[in-house]
Amino acid sequence: MAFTIGPFSTLNIEGVDVTAVYTPSTATSTAFVPEYPAAPFTPGTRVVGNNNGEWVFVGLATATSVSKGNVCVFGVLNNPSLCVPLSNAAAATSFGFQVGVAMATAATGSQLWLQTKGANAFTSFASGAAATANVPCYTTVTAGNLTTVIVTGTNYNVLGITPTAITTAAAVSTTTSITSIELGLASLLPGSGVPF
Repeated sequence: MAFTIGPFSTLNIEGVDVTAVYTPSTATSTAFVPEYPAAPFTPGTRVVGNNNGEWVFVGLATATSVSKGNVCVFGVLNNPSLCVPLSNAAAATSFGFQVGVAMATAATGSQLWLQTKGANAFTSFASGAAATANVPCYTTVTAGNLTTVIVTGTNYNVLGITPTAITTAAAVSTTTSITSIELGLASLLPGSGVPF
């Protein structure tokens, strides 16, 4: 069995764990934990690491949660450090915003790292259609999940994410390896691949 090293930062910043999730205490009662009053990094902090990886530290928008591997768009609500899972609906109002892949599962009020560049071993794809290797990706109605199937007039092209493996259509949430030059949502006509 081969040993695979997970993602890590190569910068000289103490305490960076790109797979960690932080949920600062908001309680004002005796349940408040003074040792953990806030996240250890300022949202918007960026780090680089192994496998040509880059990550950005973000917070989840209100009433939003993500699963590991979900693709998220950040810079929403006029706040460069907030993110929401990417979907057809989110894409329609997020042209030009950057996207990243959630490195862990996180609940509302949490902060986490999104991968914005490099090799990635876990990205969510929608069920119902196989992800084809080495082809463009598109948004789906399911928040956080991508597809390699164009639905003309409905979904949007997501630039820079390329599946490196073929998956099956049977899984509820299919995952695959990706390589990414730079993730970014294209300003394209829905499902057409044609710029405005």
